[in-house]
Amino acid sequence: MQAAIRLAVLKARAAHVLDELGLYLNEMLHQIEQARERDRQWMLNTFGGDEGPDDCAEELADIEHQYDTVFATLLTHSFVVVVYGHFEDSSTSLLNLHRDLTDQPLGLSDFRGNLVERIQRYLAGIRAEKLPDDLVSRLRTLALVRNCIAHQAGRVARSANEAQLKNAINSDPDLSVHPSGRIHVLNHYGRSSLAVVSDALAALYLRTRVPLLTRR
Repeated sequence: MQAAIRLAVLKARAAHVLDELGLYLNEMLHQIEQARERDRQWMLNTFGGDEGPDDCAEELADIEHQYDTVFATLLTHSFVVVVYGHFEDSSTSLLNLHRDLTDQPLGLSDFRGNLVERIQRYLAGIRAEKLPDDLVSRLRTLALVRNCIAHQAGRVARSANEAQLKNAINSDPDLSVHPSGRIHVLNHYGRSSLAVVSDALAALYLRTRVPLLTRR
């Protein structure tokens, strides 16, 4: 029973964090849109003449650029880093707990490779079904995007896995390369990142559920 309680707490906390992150993203995007509209109205009221928006069209375009390219990008970039960090922490905590409760000879840290590769090797080591290819592909894309943002300030050409990153970007309509050479992440990708982490953690709970609930 103790094992079941520890698993339930870990699972509930991870799900709660994902819920809170989703609420945070929605609220921040809402605040950005409200600020954009206030800026637009201020510009029109202050500098719009008889021709209305045409009198300050260039300034209005600057506002749109600022909110679409600067503010929204900063939000989604930081959000992706936080979401992937949550996946790292939650998946590592789960598999470390699984090892402790089932006396596995090898833990996650004993395997080489990136996090997803080590997770797959750990699952193979406990004779559990590996994560499906589609989910692994989504996790790898998220990791590539996160690493580019966290380690190279979003500069795609400086990524250690530039070719893989470009392939991932070309395969996802919510990702692109800005003319500045930095990765451009649409707001929707923030929600997609939450979905892939939620799916991955659910798959891990399923694959480690039986050993955890039948020990101690």
